[in-house]
Amino acid sequence: SGSGPWIDNTTTIACEKDNQIVFSTTLAVELNEGASKCNPADPQILTTGSWSFLTSETQLQLVLFGSTIIYSLDQLDDNTIVISRSETIGGIVESERNTLGH
Repeated sequence: SGSGPWIDNTTTIACEKDNQIVFSTTLAVELNEGASKCNPADPQILTTGSWSFLTSETQLQLVLFGSTIIYSLDQLDDNTIVISRSETIGGIVESERNTLGH
């Protein structure tokens, strides 16, 4: 919270670490459970949607589960994408940063 350090929560979501976000050149996006599922009854493809760049490619917009989420694009290169966003919920600012690689 506030200006505190980012907390790595990947140990609490181990079953999500192999999930895949597949961005296609047709601007479609797919959320895939990967090899290990948190709930075996979940579908392999959680949802599909769309993606686009905004603001001279400094933001990434995802439309998933019927909602639009806009992330700051902190890093994008051949191996890594880092996206972050903040949202105020009930007067509390919640921030997230996701580092994705391939």
